[in-house]
Amino acid sequence: MVNEEPIRSAVVAMLKAIGDNPSREGLKNTPQRVSRMYADLFSGIGIDPHSALDAIFEEEECREEMVIVRDVPFFSMCEHHLLPFFGHAHMGYIPDGKIAGASKLIRTLEVVAHRPQIQERMTGQVADVIQDVLAPDGAAVV
Repeated sequence: MVNEEPIRSAVVAMLKAIGDNPSREGLKNTPQRVSRMYADLFSGIGIDPHSALDAIFEEEECREEMVIVRDVPFFSMCEHHLLPFFGHAHMGYIPDGKIAGASKLIRTLEVVAHRPQIQERMTGQVADVIQDVLAPDGAAVV
């Protein structure tokens, strides 16, 4: 859970530091908006992404075909510059008796993306979670 009050105070301090007036009309509610945005962008902190894959089905007949979820939009926050980045991910795995619904894969991506992150590590972390929980014959995230 993100503590929004220190974020609001920091935004006020930053606006003052750059020489602007945080009380002027266009900026009056900016600290609150920024703190809500950060609460959403960082909502994955403290959540184990393995918990997002909580509905697993044993399915012996699904051993030969790859499960693919394509074009899943995501957004995250670059940990180096605290600037947002976004894109589309494609996730796939070859089941070995366990399957998860597409919504669970999407939720796993969201949990991993909603924290300070870099794209290169993010995709690997999602693939690792899929591998850990489903134990497929193979998994990939791009």
